[in-house]
Amino acid sequence: MRIKKEKIVRAIAKIDQAITGHEGEIRRLQKQKHAALRRTLITCEYCKKASPLSSWGFIQDHFYVAPYSCTEGDYWGETDVECCHLICPKCSQENYIYNHPQRKKIVRLTKQIPSFEWDQLFREVRERHERH
Repeated sequence: MRIKKEKIVRAIAKIDQAITGHEGEIRRLQKQKHAALRRTLITCEYCKKASPLSSWGFIQDHFYVAPYSCTEGDYWGETDVECCHLICPKCSQENYIYNHPQRKKIVRLTKQIPSFEWDQLFREVRERHERH
């Protein structure tokens, strides 16, 4: 029984070593992926000019849930990407993603990386809280 446990420990150590050896390669590939995503062209609905994603601003909209009953509500929620806005780098107009002709493309691009890394995709990421 002791021998099996030692073999398992050695096997796990060998696997961990292999993973560690590939982490640098993974980081390099992720940087290449981010660079490719940032170069993707998006066209403004208003001025009709195309710009790379890296030059656009992104506004993450939030909605307020008012308190109800004894313990529910009174918090802010994030809207889905489709209900957020992009700021055109050429004309500074806000483009509502839901109505944008390239909506599917924009959503697909943002799903390529976690939302906490969106500042690596866009020129800036703003938070906007609005009560309706």
